[in-house]
Amino acid sequence: MHSRLQNLVEKELASMLDQDTIALIQTSVQFDYMVSLYRSMVSIIGKSHTRKIMKRLAKRVDKQAPHIGHRIRRLIGEDG
Repeated sequence: MHSRLQNLVEKELASMLDQDTIALIQTSVQFDYMVSLYRSMVSIIGKSHTRKIMKRLAKRVDKQAPHIGHRIRRLIGEDG
């Protein structure tokens, strides 16, 4: 069940990668949603799995919108 939930969360994040959503993440309202999503994911699947998923998300977003990838890395504490 645990990995099944993780897969569902990963699919949800992957669906967020279309161009329209990337444009929306640039607004503070949408980024607040990302923070809320991150906190919810941590409470559901744990910090370690959440960070792995968010790292992959940041890496995929970097190609289209590096500034958003940077914001995601800052969110998970990897802004170095």
